[in-house]
Amino acid sequence: MELWLVRHADAGAPLPGAEDDARALTPRGRRQCFRIVRALAHLGAGLDHVRHSPLLRAVQTAEALVPALSAHGTTAVDGGLARAPDHALVARLAAEGVERMAIVGHEPWLGALAFWLASGWSAEAPERQPAWLELEKGGVLQLTGTLASGEMRLRAVYPRRALRLLARG
Repeated sequence: MELWLVRHADAGAPLPGAEDDARALTPRGRRQCFRIVRALAHLGAGLDHVRHSPLLRAVQTAEALVPALSAHGTTAVDGGLARAPDHALVARLAAEGVERMAIVGHEPWLGALAFWLASGWSAEAPERQPAWLELEKGGVLQLTGTLASGEMRLRAVYPRRALRLLARG
């Protein structure tokens, strides 16, 4: 399987009295999303499924990825993507049974998930794993293999600059 980890795009600062969950994408963040979709198309990603955190900035990023979905692709929210990865999250992701999936979430949890899937390190306590790789906002990481602890390998890291170049074609 191909697993694309996408950190949400740039979001505004929290408004006074507002919850962090309600931070929306900025105009820059929306441009980053456009570049992610163009870059994924250039790479032939053709996503079967997008799973995302319930936080607004991740929801908006995931919604922007809809054009990257294959004809019968789907999206779904997963509260587990707004906290440290655990066995239940990996089981839910694996149960999708798709070939190409994107996950939209947050740091440090995406980095911890990538580390866990690629190395298998500390599978009993993923919340204590170091962030092996920190994705910048609007960055993408590609893993391939079987969706299980220690069974995936890092295929590519796409920082915003690389996505911008890929989006140009």
